[in-house]
Amino acid sequence: MPLEVQELLHDLSWRRLVIFLLNVVVVGYLLKHQLAARTFSDKGSAQT
Repeated sequence: MPLEVQELLHDLSWRRLVIFLLNVVVVGYLLKHQLAARTFSDKGSAQT
């Protein structure tokens, strides 16, 4: 994402901004599910 931020600062346009925001949403979604899966697997191993 740092390259995208640099491109946004260099040449700001609505298209680039929308693409960047969509990428942020996707990364947030993936992190949320990764953390949820890790928490679920940690709880499962603690009960055994």
